[in-house]
Amino acid sequence: MKLNVLKGLFALLFVGMFASCSSDEEKLAEYARIVEASSAESLLNNLYLGCDGDIEALARVLKATPSSIERLRRGETKPTPAFEERIKLASTYYVQNGQDFKALQSILDDEYNWFKNIFTSPDPMEDIYTESINPTIEQLK
Repeated sequence: MKLNVLKGLFALLFVGMFASCSSDEEKLAEYARIVEASSAESLLNNLYLGCDGDIEALARVLKATPSSIERLRRGETKPTPAFEERIKLASTYYVQNGQDFKALQSILDDEYNWFKNIFTSPDPMEDIYTESINPTIEQLK
């Protein structure tokens, strides 16, 4: 299901790019080039700023643990190729939509809309990777 959501998000990005006028198309394409050329660490730090330092919200959006996000942001580990693509996809959506983290949350965080409508915040995430790396998200440098 997660893969389908990511594929759908990617398709929406391209449909949105072609549906707008040419100057907007050029701007969106430039945003995508900038994201593609950026490091995962830089992109994570940009998303971290966008979520006002709410590392758990960022972890929920990227489907990772907060400790993994922190290690990646600080450059202690590097992302797996699959997770790097997830970071770039989320970052592309983020910059092409006015750097609106709430919009990113509503698309990529399965729990966000449910909790937004009923509670003020979701339960804290369980993070079992505080002492070791999550091999599906990060790897040693």
